[in-house]
Amino acid sequence: RAICRLFKIENFIHHLSEEKKRLYQLIANSLESFHSNVDSALKRFIHQIEIFYEKGLYERCAKIISKAKHIACLHEKYLQQLEIISWEQKLDSQLGTQTSNTRMKDIGKEKEIILKKFTHEQQYEDIKYALFKHYRLNGIPRSQKEVKVYQKIIGKDLYSREDKALSFNAKHDHYFVHGVYSHALGDLMKSYAYQKKLVDFLQKYPERSHQQPVKYITALSNYSNICYS
Repeated sequence: RAICRLFKIENFIHHLSEEKKRLYQLIANSLESFHSNVDSALKRFIHQIEIFYEKGLYERCAKIISKAKHIACLHEKYLQQLEIISWEQKLDSQLGTQTSNTRMKDIGKEKEIILKKFTHEQQYEDIKYALFKHYRLNGIPRSQKEVKVYQKIIGKDLYSREDKALSFNAKHDHYFVHGVYSHALGDLMKSYAYQKKLVDFLQKYPERSHQQPVKYITALSNYSNICYS
């Protein structure tokens, strides 16, 4: 109401709700531009692939597929890889080249490998969220029975060895989970070792840490806290 009184002689005040919507959209566009990352870049590439394919510009489409695929592989974006490969499969089928049959088999194998990697990474992530949720809700275990609940969540296989974590995110989750798990069980020295490993690991990949700043900030925060424990 104060704004309406202050700007009562201005034209925009008569359609204030529309102006507010426009302002919100401008803010959203600015935030999207500022927060531009690999995911948004791949989304644009996939949209371009679709456009050029539908327009019959197959040569240009193939170039964008190649570029997008390289970026998706580099950053281990498995879902985007699958989508890009599906377009590659579609394009090969449309062009019907002599090597098409062989290439189609290769694409099939490629998709199988990516699906396995994606499933592997999701297994790490599922355990991470389950452990963190239990820790937030229940805190440290106060009996052997509660310790066994933690042990059941983390399991005996997937998190047993560091070399089983095959991707950047899986490796991150391995260190993170062991840090939280050790802290919950009261082994602060072991928790410190894993928190330090996580920070050192993320610092080896500054570009990935830049793309996922929350992971890096959380790791630094946890490491600082354990240092002063």
